[in-house]
Amino acid sequence: VRDGLPVPVGEEAVKFWIEVLSADKSAVLRPMPVITGMTMPLLFKIIAGAAAGTYSGGKYGDLVTLYPTQDVYTESLQRIEASGPSAEAKLTAAQQYLLGGGGATSHVGYADFGLVRADAVVRSGMPLAEIEYLVRVKGDDGVSSGNVLELYHRGTLVYSEAWDTYNATANGKRYRYTLSGSEVRVTRDWQNSSSRPLWVFEQQAPYPLKIYSRVKDAAYVEEATIGGLSQPQTVYSAAQIREDFNLAPGDPLPASINFRIYQESSVVGRGRELEVTL
Repeated sequence: VRDGLPVPVGEEAVKFWIEVLSADKSAVLRPMPVITGMTMPLLFKIIAGAAAGTYSGGKYGDLVTLYPTQDVYTESLQRIEASGPSAEAKLTAAQQYLLGGGGATSHVGYADFGLVRADAVVRSGMPLAEIEYLVRVKGDDGVSSGNVLELYHRGTLVYSEAWDTYNATANGKRYRYTLSGSEVRVTRDWQNSSSRPLWVFEQQAPYPLKIYSRVKDAAYVEEATIGGLSQPQTVYSAAQIREDFNLAPGDPLPASINFRIYQESSVVGRGRELEVTL
């Protein structure tokens, strides 16, 4: 057994397959691999702001807003149940101007990427005190020395740095949360386990957690991923369901769906199957 991973020697990850079955269980409509120890895109549900109630557009893991006064709040469908996983995203924020009758009005971009309790109610104007850990990249407001990076713990600012608008030291970089033991580490452009964190939160994380994100004005949260989940997880999206069951836009989704689940080992092959209806 590898240290920290309950899998046989020679297997790098625990791999399961989930097969979506037809109503009579005679056909496999979609096979979906589910692997722990690997990275998968985050899927965000938009809670407030533009297109509330929908899922992140473009490719999974991307949230982008380019319009002044637009403020979008989201939460992930994936959950972090225990120490071990990591979550990261590329954050970019800029200053944007909205031209009006009275002249140019400045709108500063915000790109927020954080962790909140799984039972937290994500909403417009959510107080920072309700966000367990937060990385914020803020655009140039024309007052401070330029763009600003801020790290918060339950509303308390614990780390900050500013840089010139044209200096890409921190803007457009990847920020990673690593949940290790009783620590939550934040690292910029993580490369490997030797990468030096910007900050280490030493308080025990209140599991389970979900990923929170907010983009305001000219801001981007891109390529958001989650890896090293302690339990196998995947997402079967509404778009995939409609495709598998040949549903037209506006048709109701099936009240229940049949699944077949089994583990696959590179050593012993396919394991015993379990069929469930959800």
